[in-house]
Amino acid sequence: MRLAYDDDDLDKLLAAHFPESKEDSDTSADPASAADEDDESHNIISSLRLRHPEPKYPKNRGVWLTANLMSRTEASLRLARYLLHNRLTSSDVHVSLTGYELTRRWKPKFPVEGFLRERLCVREGVGDDWRGAYAMKGADHMLTLDSAPRTADVTATLLSNDRLVAHVSRGTLKPSRSSAEHKALRAVIGRALTFEHYLPNDIMAAVVPRSPRYRALAARWRQILPIARTGLLILTVDRTGRVHGLKLGK
Repeated sequence: MRLAYDDDDLDKLLAAHFPESKEDSDTSADPASAADEDDESHNIISSLRLRHPEPKYPKNRGVWLTANLMSRTEASLRLARYLLHNRLTSSDVHVSLTGYELTRRWKPKFPVEGFLRERLCVREGVGDDWRGAYAMKGADHMLTLDSAPRTADVTATLLSNDRLVAHVSRGTLKPSRSSAEHKALRAVIGRALTFEHYLPNDIMAAVVPRSPRYRALAARWRQILPIARTGLLILTVDRTGRVHGLKLGK
């Protein structure tokens, strides 16, 4: 049975390997990290966790694409589109969407089909929700979406015939004084390392949104000896459609 950890458990489990340095906690280098901005980022995350969100989230589901927080769903879809657009796969790209922005009963929910349609991915056939196969203009393979439990967020067979198995986290897009970025990255690394359904030649990846803090953390933590030994990729995804850190062998 797959082990289940919450964020606090993973912090304790991994903190010894990924310590927060003095440099990490020093906010003097981040002029944008004012107290009011930190409070705003914290409130965004807190309100999204509530069963009944605060009124500042309108019925317009596009709020997910304008907030200073990239959801797990958005990051997963952007990674999948990157793989297809750059023809890096020899198979369809499978995405399992199970983030809270899709599973909570309250609205707004992330506009999956609209998001993809605006980016030239059209669902085949008709249905009542976003699950199904999407054809992307110019791509050789399909994007398939479901909400299967106990699977990785993004899975695809690469041109090398190795399988990329990616685990994705949400995150804020502007700096904060808190340790939110450390906690999110530690948690998704923990999910990636404790996933129980890898195949022998799979390539593991932990994925977070790209921001100044995440970019710096990813660059340093890729060099930590235990991470380097496992071969785990730490990827960052931005809203321009780029993915950083995906270095694949020829």
